[in-house]
Formats: sequence, C-alpha cells, structure tokens
Amino acid sequence: MLARLTNYVPSTTSPFSDVESNWAADAIGAFAAAGIVSGKGEGKFEPAAPSSREESVAIIVRLLDKLLAQG
Repeated sequence: MLARLTNYVPSTTSPFSDVESNWAADAIGAFAAAGIVSGKGEGKFEPAAPSSREESVAIIVRLLDKLLAQG
C-alpha cells in the first residue's frame, strides 16, 4: 500500500528467499533496494508474519526520510 503512494519502480529481484511468490514481491524488493525494509534476518522477510508497531514505525520513518529528501 505504501509503495503505491510513492510511485516506486517495481523490482524483479529481492534479497529475500521467501517473497518470490508473494503478491507484494516487487514492492518488497524495491523497498529493500531503497533501504526502507531489511527483513527478519538470514535472508528472510516473512511476508505473512504480523508486523510489530516498532517495525511499522521504522518503515514509515525511513519512507518519509526518503520522500522528504526527494523534495
């Protein structure tokens, strides 16, 4: 959802081994390349796992930093 608001460029690659068949794989890959998401470790993103408040806020802050830097 956040990716659509940012006019992101979909990514065909991802550093995460568990997102290839996920509906949001292109956005996850793009956000990973931009440094907005970093996954859960060991090359996993766990797209079906719930996101904590801390994780959600960190993503929003990184995204806002990128958007504000673009002007």
